[in-house]
Amino acid sequence: MYEEWLQQQKKKQVNAQIVSFVARFAKANGNDTEWQKVKRDYEDSDIWKSLRAQVLKRAHNQCERCKGSTNSVGPLQVHHNTYERVGGREKMSDLEGLCFPCHKIANEEREQLRSTEREENYQVARLAGTLNWFATRYLKLGEDWNVVDP
Repeated sequence: MYEEWLQQQKKKQVNAQIVSFVARFAKANGNDTEWQKVKRDYEDSDIWKSLRAQVLKRAHNQCERCKGSTNSVGPLQVHHNTYERVGGREKMSDLEGLCFPCHKIANEEREQLRSTEREENYQVARLAGTLNWFATRYLKLGEDWNVVDP
């Protein structure tokens, strides 16, 4: 009975830490210095250490990209494919155990993807703005008309 209660208390504490990290990452979004500080705190947490250990166990001492063994490629690092769920909510599919060269490539790939997504979002926003301007000016749909649903 006491063991169950103790386990529940620990689970509540971990959940509270996850909520705290998620909020801190969200608040730091756009501020690289603050985001890196939160990331360092997160990497020191038991939550991250547990996730990291699970990824490294899954990798079986092999880079999950090039399949090089830790004897030949050095120690594995854990790579975030996405930061969408960073802070303790990561799925195992969000994480990879990689050697240093593959980790460097994976980081570049992730940044290229993010850059492409930002550019696409920018182009969509420009098009929506142009359509809204055209609709209100020439089609006389009124100022309340909007091409994008709220």
